[in-house]
Amino acid sequence: MSGKKHKDIRRLTTTKFTPKALAAYTAIQQKIIKINESWLMRHLNQINPTAIPHPKHELGNFPDHSPHNNNKLNGLQNPPKYTHKELGGHLFDFLFASQDASTSSLLWAVAILDSYPRILEKVRTEVARFWSPECDEPLTGDMLREMKYLEAVALEVLRFRPPAPMVPHLTSEEFRLTDDYVIPKGTIVFPSVTDSCLQGFPEAEKFDPDRFMEERQEERFYKKNFLVFGTGPHACLGQRYAINLLMLFIAIFTASIDFKRHKTHGCDDTCYIPASAPMDHCKVFLSKRRM
Repeated sequence: MSGKKHKDIRRLTTTKFTPKALAAYTAIQQKIIKINESWLMRHLNQINPTAIPHPKHELGNFPDHSPHNNNKLNGLQNPPKYTHKELGGHLFDFLFASQDASTSSLLWAVAILDSYPRILEKVRTEVARFWSPECDEPLTGDMLREMKYLEAVALEVLRFRPPAPMVPHLTSEEFRLTDDYVIPKGTIVFPSVTDSCLQGFPEAEKFDPDRFMEERQEERFYKKNFLVFGTGPHACLGQRYAINLLMLFIAIFTASIDFKRHKTHGCDDTCYIPASAPMDHCKVFLSKRRM
Protein backbone atom coordinates (compact mmCIF):
# COMPACT_ATOMS: atom_id res chain seq x y z
CA MET A 1 0.00 0.00 0.00
CA SER A 2 1.25 3.47 -0.81
CA GLY A 3 0.13 6.98 -1.63
CA LYS A 4 -2.73 8.86 0.03
CA LYS A 5 -4.53 5.70 1.21
CA HIS A 6 -1.42 4.57 3.07
CA LYS A 7 -0.90 8.00 4.63
CA ASP A 8 -4.53 8.18 5.77
CA ILE A 9 -4.39 4.77 7.42
CA ARG A 10 -1.13 5.59 9.22
CA ARG A 11 -2.55 8.92 10.37
CA LEU A 12 -5.52 7.11 11.94
CA THR A 13 -3.38 4.36 13.43
CA THR A 14 -0.86 6.67 15.10
CA THR A 15 -3.56 7.73 17.56
CA LYS A 16 -3.27 4.22 19.08
CA PHE A 17 0.35 4.86 20.04
CA THR A 18 0.27 8.25 21.75
CA PRO A 19 2.00 8.58 25.17
CA LYS A 20 -1.43 8.43 26.84
CA ALA A 21 -2.34 5.25 24.95
CA LEU A 22 1.03 3.66 25.71
CA ALA A 23 0.52 4.39 29.42
CA ALA A 24 -2.80 2.55 29.29
CA TYR A 25 -1.21 -0.40 27.51
CA THR A 26 1.57 -0.55 30.12
CA ALA A 27 -0.98 -1.18 32.87
CA ILE A 28 -2.68 -3.91 30.84
CA GLN A 29 0.60 -5.53 29.78
CA GLN A 30 1.77 -5.63 33.38
CA LYS A 31 -1.36 -7.47 34.53
CA ILE A 32 -0.88 -10.08 31.80
CA ILE A 33 2.81 -10.53 32.64
CA LYS A 34 2.01 -10.95 36.34
CA ILE A 35 -0.68 -13.54 35.59
CA ASN A 36 1.71 -15.51 33.40
CA GLU A 37 4.45 -15.22 36.01
CA SER A 38 2.15 -16.67 38.71
CA TRP A 39 1.14 -19.51 36.41
CA LEU A 40 4.78 -20.29 35.60
CA MET A 41 5.80 -20.40 39.23
CA ARG A 42 2.94 -22.78 40.07
CA HIS A 43 3.33 -25.19 37.19
CA LEU A 44 6.75 -25.06 35.55
CA ASN A 45 10.39 -25.49 36.37
CA GLN A 46 11.45 -24.56 32.85
CA ILE A 47 10.28 -22.40 29.97
CA ASN A 48 9.89 -24.42 26.79
CA PRO A 49 8.04 -22.28 24.25
CA THR A 50 7.03 -23.76 20.93
CA ALA A 51 6.23 -22.28 17.54
CA ILE A 52 2.70 -21.18 16.75
CA PRO A 53 1.19 -23.62 14.22
CA HIS A 54 0.58 -22.14 10.81
CA PRO A 55 -3.19 -21.58 10.47
CA LYS A 56 -3.16 -22.69 6.85
CA HIS A 57 -2.26 -26.18 8.04
CA GLU A 58 -4.41 -26.19 11.16
CA LEU A 59 -7.60 -24.65 9.77
CA GLY A 60 -7.67 -25.98 6.25
CA ASN A 61 -10.09 -28.87 6.92
CA PHE A 62 -12.58 -26.98 9.09
CA PRO A 63 -16.15 -26.82 7.73
CA ASP A 64 -17.02 -23.46 6.18
CA HIS A 65 -19.86 -21.77 8.09
CA SER A 66 -19.18 -18.29 6.69
CA PRO A 67 -22.21 -16.11 5.89
CA HIS A 68 -23.36 -16.14 2.27
CA ASN A 69 -23.05 -12.84 0.49
CA ASN A 70 -26.38 -13.03 -1.31
CA ASN A 71 -28.83 -11.64 1.26
CA LYS A 72 -29.51 -8.21 2.64
CA LEU A 73 -30.09 -7.29 6.26
CA ASN A 74 -31.76 -3.99 7.16
CA GLY A 75 -31.01 -2.71 3.70
CA LEU A 76 -27.25 -3.35 4.08
CA GLN A 77 -25.16 -5.94 2.29
CA ASN A 78 -23.98 -8.77 4.52
CA PRO A 79 -20.26 -8.84 5.36
CA PRO A 80 -18.01 -10.43 2.74
CA LYS A 81 -17.67 -14.19 2.83
CA TYR A 82 -14.43 -15.47 4.36
CA THR A 83 -13.36 -19.07 4.68
CA HIS A 84 -11.67 -20.37 7.81
CA LYS A 85 -8.45 -20.61 5.81
CA GLU A 86 -8.64 -16.93 4.87
CA LEU A 87 -9.46 -15.90 8.44
CA GLY A 88 -6.58 -18.05 9.64
CA GLY A 89 -4.25 -16.29 7.23
CA HIS A 90 -5.27 -12.88 8.57
CA LEU A 91 -4.88 -14.14 12.14
CA PHE A 92 -1.41 -15.43 11.32
CA ASP A 93 -0.46 -11.95 10.07
CA PHE A 94 -1.52 -10.45 13.41
CA LEU A 95 0.28 -13.11 15.41
CA PHE A 96 3.51 -12.83 13.44
CA ALA A 97 3.52 -9.03 13.40
CA SER A 98 2.94 -8.73 17.14
CA GLN A 99 2.89 -11.82 19.32
CA ASP A 100 5.49 -13.92 17.52
CA ALA A 101 7.98 -11.06 17.12
CA SER A 102 7.51 -10.00 20.75
CA THR A 103 7.91 -13.57 21.98
CA SER A 104 11.18 -13.77 20.04
CA SER A 105 12.61 -10.72 21.81
CA LEU A 106 11.48 -12.03 25.23
CA LEU A 107 13.21 -15.38 24.63
CA TRP A 108 16.43 -13.72 23.52
CA ALA A 109 16.33 -11.33 26.49
CA VAL A 110 16.24 -14.25 28.95
CA ALA A 111 18.89 -16.23 27.05
CA ILE A 112 21.26 -13.27 26.75
CA LEU A 113 20.88 -11.99 30.33
CA ASP A 114 21.64 -15.47 31.64
CA SER A 115 24.95 -15.28 29.75
CA TYR A 116 25.81 -11.79 31.07
CA PRO A 117 25.35 -11.82 34.87
CA ARG A 118 26.97 -8.39 35.37
CA ILE A 119 24.50 -6.79 32.95
CA LEU A 120 21.64 -8.66 34.64
CA GLU A 121 22.72 -7.31 38.02
CA LYS A 122 22.85 -3.74 36.67
CA VAL A 123 19.31 -4.15 35.35
CA ARG A 124 18.07 -5.45 38.69
CA THR A 125 19.78 -2.60 40.55
CA GLU A 126 18.17 0.03 38.33
CA VAL A 127 14.71 -1.53 38.50
CA ALA A 128 14.95 -1.75 42.31
CA ARG A 129 15.35 2.04 42.52
CA PHE A 130 11.86 2.47 41.09
CA TRP A 131 9.88 -0.70 41.79
CA SER A 132 9.88 -4.06 43.55
CA PRO A 133 7.58 -7.10 43.32
CA GLU A 134 6.37 -6.41 46.86
CA CYS A 135 5.23 -2.92 45.88
CA ASP A 136 1.47 -2.40 45.73
CA GLU A 137 1.81 0.12 42.92
CA PRO A 138 2.35 -1.05 39.33
CA LEU A 139 5.21 0.00 37.12
CA THR A 140 4.24 3.08 35.13
CA GLY A 141 5.26 4.60 31.84
CA ASP A 142 7.02 7.40 33.74
CA MET A 143 9.10 4.82 35.61
CA LEU A 144 10.07 3.06 32.40
CA ARG A 145 11.20 6.35 30.86
CA GLU A 146 13.55 6.86 33.81
CA MET A 147 15.14 3.42 33.43
CA LYS A 148 17.75 4.36 30.85
CA TYR A 149 19.91 1.28 31.27
CA LEU A 150 16.91 -1.04 31.03
CA GLU A 151 15.93 0.65 27.76
CA ALA A 152 19.50 0.30 26.49
CA VAL A 153 19.41 -3.43 27.26
CA ALA A 154 16.08 -3.82 25.44
CA LEU A 155 17.39 -1.99 22.37
CA GLU A 156 20.59 -4.03 22.36
CA VAL A 157 18.60 -7.29 22.57
CA LEU A 158 16.68 -6.17 19.47
CA ARG A 159 19.86 -5.15 17.64
CA PHE A 160 21.84 -8.22 18.65
CA ARG A 161 19.09 -10.71 17.75
CA PRO A 162 16.42 -9.05 15.56
CA PRO A 163 13.09 -10.94 15.72
CA ALA A 164 12.46 -10.63 11.96
CA PRO A 165 15.58 -11.47 9.93
CA MET A 166 14.31 -9.68 6.83
CA VAL A 167 11.44 -7.41 5.81
CA PRO A 168 10.20 -7.39 2.19
CA HIS A 169 9.93 -4.12 0.28
CA LEU A 170 8.57 -3.31 -3.17
CA THR A 171 10.57 -0.85 -5.25
CA SER A 172 8.43 2.07 -6.43
CA GLU A 173 11.10 3.17 -8.88
CA GLU A 174 14.40 1.97 -10.26
CA PHE A 175 17.15 1.87 -7.65
CA ARG A 176 20.87 1.68 -8.36
CA LEU A 177 22.27 -0.82 -5.90
CA THR A 178 25.82 -0.91 -7.28
CA ASP A 179 27.70 0.48 -10.23
CA ASP A 180 26.85 -2.68 -12.14
CA TYR A 181 23.26 -3.38 -11.10
CA VAL A 182 19.99 -1.44 -11.02
CA ILE A 183 16.99 -2.96 -9.22
CA PRO A 184 14.00 -2.67 -11.59
CA LYS A 185 10.82 -0.89 -10.55
CA GLY A 186 8.23 -3.27 -9.07
CA THR A 187 10.81 -5.71 -7.68
CA ILE A 188 10.28 -7.34 -4.27
CA VAL A 189 13.48 -6.86 -2.27
CA PHE A 190 14.36 -8.66 0.96
CA PRO A 191 16.95 -6.56 2.84
CA SER A 192 18.58 -8.41 5.74
CA VAL A 193 17.73 -6.77 9.07
CA THR A 194 20.17 -9.10 10.82
CA ASP A 195 23.12 -8.10 8.64
CA SER A 196 22.29 -4.39 8.77
CA CYS A 197 22.27 -4.46 12.59
CA LEU A 198 25.76 -5.97 12.53
CA GLN A 199 27.15 -3.29 10.23
CA GLY A 200 28.43 0.12 11.25
CA PHE A 201 28.21 -0.44 14.98
CA PRO A 202 31.62 -0.72 16.69
CA GLU A 203 32.27 -4.30 17.85
CA ALA A 204 28.88 -5.25 16.45
CA GLU A 205 29.26 -8.95 17.42
CA LYS A 206 29.52 -7.95 21.09
CA PHE A 207 26.43 -7.59 23.29
CA ASP A 208 26.98 -4.12 24.72
CA PRO A 209 23.97 -2.13 26.02
CA ASP A 210 26.21 0.86 26.76
CA ARG A 211 26.21 1.65 23.04
CA PHE A 212 22.67 3.00 23.52
CA MET A 213 23.46 5.14 26.56
CA GLU A 214 23.71 8.93 26.46
CA GLU A 215 27.50 8.95 26.32
CA ARG A 216 27.66 6.98 23.04
CA GLN A 217 24.21 7.29 21.38
CA GLU A 218 25.07 4.80 18.67
CA GLU A 219 21.40 4.50 17.72
CA ARG A 220 21.71 8.04 16.36
CA PHE A 221 25.07 7.69 14.63
CA TYR A 222 24.13 4.35 13.05
CA LYS A 223 20.41 4.95 12.62
CA LYS A 224 20.45 3.65 9.03
CA ASN A 225 21.78 0.31 10.27
CA PHE A 226 19.29 -0.17 13.12
CA LEU A 227 16.42 -1.50 11.00
CA VAL A 228 14.64 -3.70 13.52
CA PHE A 229 11.42 -1.71 13.01
CA GLY A 230 12.06 -0.78 9.41
CA THR A 231 12.47 2.78 8.23
CA GLY A 232 10.78 5.41 6.11
CA PRO A 233 7.03 5.71 5.50
CA HIS A 234 6.45 2.01 6.24
CA ALA A 235 8.34 1.91 9.56
CA CYS A 236 6.57 -0.05 12.30
CA LEU A 237 3.97 2.12 14.04
CA GLY A 238 4.09 -0.02 17.17
CA GLN A 239 7.82 0.17 17.80
CA ARG A 240 7.49 2.14 21.05
CA TYR A 241 4.79 -0.28 22.18
CA ALA A 242 7.11 -3.23 21.47
CA ILE A 243 10.05 -1.64 23.28
CA ASN A 244 7.87 -0.84 26.30
CA LEU A 245 6.63 -4.45 26.41
CA LEU A 246 10.18 -5.79 26.32
CA MET A 247 11.31 -3.37 29.04
CA LEU A 248 8.31 -4.23 31.19
CA PHE A 249 8.90 -7.95 30.83
CA ILE A 250 12.62 -7.70 31.65
CA ALA A 251 11.91 -5.50 34.68
CA ILE A 252 9.23 -7.77 36.19
CA PHE A 253 10.88 -11.07 35.23
CA THR A 254 14.34 -10.23 36.53
CA ALA A 255 13.03 -8.59 39.72
CA SER A 256 10.72 -11.48 40.58
CA ILE A 257 12.46 -14.61 39.35
CA ASP A 258 15.87 -16.25 39.54
CA PHE A 259 16.57 -18.22 36.38
CA LYS A 260 19.30 -20.50 35.14
CA ARG A 261 19.46 -21.65 31.58
CA HIS A 262 19.83 -25.32 30.75
CA LYS A 263 22.63 -24.91 28.22
CA THR A 264 23.35 -27.50 25.58
CA HIS A 265 25.62 -27.61 22.54
CA GLY A 266 24.34 -25.18 19.91
CA CYS A 267 21.60 -23.74 22.14
CA ASP A 268 22.59 -20.17 21.19
CA ASP A 269 22.31 -20.85 17.47
CA THR A 270 19.35 -19.20 15.77
CA CYS A 271 16.28 -20.99 14.47
CA TYR A 272 13.25 -19.39 12.81
CA ILE A 273 9.64 -20.22 13.83
CA PRO A 274 9.22 -17.96 11.77
CA ALA A 275 10.64 -15.19 14.00
CA SER A 276 14.13 -15.85 15.33
CA ALA A 277 14.60 -17.83 18.54
CA PRO A 278 17.37 -19.71 20.37
CA MET A 279 17.80 -23.19 18.94
CA ASP A 280 16.72 -24.80 22.24
CA HIS A 281 13.74 -22.39 22.56
CA CYS A 282 15.39 -21.03 25.72
CA LYS A 283 14.90 -23.71 28.35
CA VAL A 284 15.49 -22.26 31.81
CA PHE A 285 14.96 -23.39 35.38
CA LEU A 286 12.94 -20.95 37.47
CA SER A 287 12.69 -20.19 41.16
CA LYS A 288 11.16 -17.35 43.12
CA ARG A 289 13.76 -14.68 43.73
CA ARG A 290 14.74 -14.08 47.34
CA MET A 291 15.24 -10.38 47.97
